[in-house]
Amino acid sequence: MRKVVNRALIFILAMALIIPLVLVRGETVKADTKKGVTVKATVGFNDKYKIGYYTPINISIKNDYKDIQGTVEVKVPTSENKYDSYLKNISLQKGAEKVVTINVPVKQAFLKYEISIKDGNDEVYSEEIKVGNSTNQTVKFIGILSDDFDSLTYLNKIPAPKGVTLSTELIKLDENKFPDYLQVLQSFDIIVINNFDSSKLSKEAYENLKSWVKLGGTLVIGTGTNYNKTLSLFKDDFIKGQPGELTKVNTNKIYNIATNGDNNNSVSLENLNIQLDRSNTNIQEGNFKLLQTVSIGSGNVAIAGFDFGLKPFVGWANNSSFGEKIFGMINPSFINSAKFDNSYMNTYFSVSELVNNLMTKKANINMYLLVLIIYIVLVAPISYFVLKKLDKRELMWITVPCIAIVFGVVVYFLGSGTRLNTVVANNANIINMDSKGAATKNTYVGIFTPKKMSVEVASKEGQKLESVDNPNYNGNPDNAKKNELDTLIREDKGTLEFKNKSVLATRTVKIPSSNISIGKIDSDVSIDGDDIKGTIKNSTSYDFEYCYVITPKSYYILGAVKKGDSVNIDKKTGDYNGDINQLTYENKIYKIGSPNASDEDRYNASLFRMSYSESMQTTRIKDISIIAITKDNISKPLVVNGKDSEVKDRTIIRVPLQLNFKNGDTIQYPMGFVNHRVVEMSTTNYDPYGEVFYGAGTPEIVYDIDKNMIVSELKLDSSSTSSNIGTSNAVLEAYDYKQNKYVSVTSSSFNGDDLKKYLNNDNELKIKVSVNNNGGPVQIPDISVKGKVK
Repeated sequence: MRKVVNRALIFILAMALIIPLVLVRGETVKADTKKGVTVKATVGFNDKYKIGYYTPINISIKNDYKDIQGTVEVKVPTSENKYDSYLKNISLQKGAEKVVTINVPVKQAFLKYEISIKDGNDEVYSEEIKVGNSTNQTVKFIGILSDDFDSLTYLNKIPAPKGVTLSTELIKLDENKFPDYLQVLQSFDIIVINNFDSSKLSKEAYENLKSWVKLGGTLVIGTGTNYNKTLSLFKDDFIKGQPGELTKVNTNKIYNIATNGDNNNSVSLENLNIQLDRSNTNIQEGNFKLLQTVSIGSGNVAIAGFDFGLKPFVGWANNSSFGEKIFGMINPSFINSAKFDNSYMNTYFSVSELVNNLMTKKANINMYLLVLIIYIVLVAPISYFVLKKLDKRELMWITVPCIAIVFGVVVYFLGSGTRLNTVVANNANIINMDSKGAATKNTYVGIFTPKKMSVEVASKEGQKLESVDNPNYNGNPDNAKKNELDTLIREDKGTLEFKNKSVLATRTVKIPSSNISIGKIDSDVSIDGDDIKGTIKNSTSYDFEYCYVITPKSYYILGAVKKGDSVNIDKKTGDYNGDINQLTYENKIYKIGSPNASDEDRYNASLFRMSYSESMQTTRIKDISIIAITKDNISKPLVVNGKDSEVKDRTIIRVPLQLNFKNGDTIQYPMGFVNHRVVEMSTTNYDPYGEVFYGAGTPEIVYDIDKNMIVSELKLDSSSTSSNIGTSNAVLEAYDYKQNKYVSVTSSSFNGDDLKKYLNNDNELKIKVSVNNNGGPVQIPDISVKGKVK
């Protein structure tokens, strides 16, 4: 009998293991690919794309099957069993051909994406394509818009800090291939427009181009005899200026720049005399400006008065060197800081932290643990000993369930304050504003639901919503199956559908950048030694709960400022080493490095960091900015499952201050305002994001002091070599141009004749940092200078 029972149990156990294997297939059963539908798919730009960015998949479809009314879909694996669907509708008659472009993220794993074409619900085509392990982030993309692409192929080098090796890919663009999606455009480091009718670009492409520049892109425009074509797009105030006359200019500057002064041959150029507002002149011959640069947002726009695709540049042996040199003039950060790529994967984790930190309804874990401990103690030892003493141990079967019910009610009411009753959209708004009040708003949204559910999200204004995609593939890439839909991205509608995500999962959305009018922040601020003084007025439509002024070396906490009110800047709150991390993690503005950090500090610190990191600048702060945070609602609700979501806004406004460093014939640059560049890496490792050296070695730094000043006083701040980011880990030496050798730095101040020997004819100061091998990082020191106008 026992054997029969054992066999029955074994049979039941075997069936329990087999039935799930029968019911749950390892792969999705796909419809047979129908004959008559021919598809050719290309990934990126001529198979060139970057990991961590979005890239276009161009799907060329020839339909010899039947009339198709359906969808084209690209399935992107997100984990071993799930995928995101990027979808567009298609209408294609029999015998017709069409190219459909779908923009998808390139993840860090080598994966098989899937292209699927459906006629209604009937799949008529399905094929896998391999995406990933392509161009890494040491390769730079230069996009060329030109009717004569071959004449510009010499523009194939982007400068880099010494010790950093880069390669460059030239991407041929036109009005059809120009990215219509900002996240695709952000894979480009430079875009050149030359001898091209720029008005052919669509309105959407132009808006993306402007946003790309503001976020740190470098746009180079050649004019000359073709200036009417090249400048035809720029009819708004994005670039403010007035074209003049074409003039033949003889100059030796072209050869001089390309050969580092070794060759001063003169060449003749057809140059457009164009007057640009707030431009810096890079190359000038007499009264003629050959190359000018305008800073817009975090990016740069350069306009050359000549055509890059004509002689003397075409066929010239030094043309590639000339292109590399002018790229460095236009955007010095290529050389000075090896600026980080602005890929979506660099912002994903910051955005996730940001929207999660803004979630106000959170469970008090400590309280739950306390209740759980009390429950365990009551339900077991106390209950047992009390009943034992009363000689009523048989009542345990009643007391234990009763205690469980009581504590269940307690836990329910404890959690009632953390439960959502409706769908909530936590909006983190980042507004970049100039002194005149022109502002651009980026919004990141975390959508939270009261229960596990599918969520369809749309914009009330019809904006195309963007999914903030996780750059990592969670699982074994070799076992990537696409069985369960995670998120549906309808590219042509601009809507997102999150499928059955857990109540704990964050659904993260980005609303595209938009211009916003909220008034302005007025300021009357001037430099007073190494400090600043003045007044700030809140002339916006909103109250500021918090207001700060941040400089490269100090910070000013100004408190709350109601709309219409003013606040004086008269005394700095404190100093720091110039690194954002110290302001947010240490006991400065925020204390999120402390285990007892408040939620309010976490919210605001996340916003603060994001307002700087959006443009992917280094963590070293290089400018003076007004930072204001408001809790007033600025955003309109999203439409979630057909209804308006509840909106909870937190907004940070950042306004860089343009200060005049001249006062009469006196010039003064405080700490952090003198540009520097690393000219020798030695054997150290260099982190350009934090401007920090690691490991033993003797790197060299050159400081480019204003050439139009006679320096009378110079101060060197070496505190960063022994600050909280590192230990006392370096010895500083300055180059003595009279002795032609490095000498020990025995003082932090230099003036008079002692100073002159450390500056060359170009007002350059050269410092060597001898880094010890004790593991501590060393940050590049800052300098301040004071002097007279030459």
